[in-house]
Amino acid sequence: MTGGRRGFRRLLRDLATIVFDFDGTILESAGIKTSAFRDIFARYPEHVDAIVAYHRQNAGMGRIEKLRIIYRDILKAPLSPADEARLGQEFADYVFERVLACPLVPGALECLTWCAERYQLFVASGVPESELRDIVERRDLAKLFASVYGSPRNKVQILGDIQREHGWERRQMLMVGDALTDSRGEGLERAPRRPARTIECSRVVRVIRVGRALAETALRAFVRRVAK
Repeated sequence: MTGGRRGFRRLLRDLATIVFDFDGTILESAGIKTSAFRDIFARYPEHVDAIVAYHRQNAGMGRIEKLRIIYRDILKAPLSPADEARLGQEFADYVFERVLACPLVPGALECLTWCAERYQLFVASGVPESELRDIVERRDLAKLFASVYGSPRNKVQILGDIQREHGWERRQMLMVGDALTDSRGEGLERAPRRPARTIECSRVVRVIRVGRALAETALRAFVRRVAK
């Protein structure tokens, strides 16, 4: 038995919970958020490409935190509480109905359904928590999760709170995500690019999304390997 296969079997033996990211991992909604940043900041044509690039590099970061950093580091302009609230609502208005209508990532429902019968599942996302829970409920996914968590807590805080609430050790927790932020959510440094089927010994599954087929391959491969 190879070291990788032994490590995978140990992971399954210890596993108590799986925490899923949302955008780009469960729903094909990551592109919607990118379009929202481009449209909302089109009023700053000299900065919009940098803003979109920052968003993509920090896809798992909470929306409000991201807006604050964009204003501070890219626009170099003050962001008042009123403007912050206005922009947050403008963003929510742009994405909400689009996210309700967008497709699931291929293989995601199969993966979630199988895993929910065996483990406690959670969502940890940068989406504002009330908005996220509304979307999960309307998409008829709430029945699959023990709970759904979003911002203003970041993923480090959410994972820590889940761990403390249930008394789990780190080796009992697995996170499935599509962004580098999800790897950092486990307190890791930036992970190297690896094939999407790799199960990281860090207990982080990185679904590196080059396209829909790759996401489908990763999620289906996870179910197939667990089922053996």
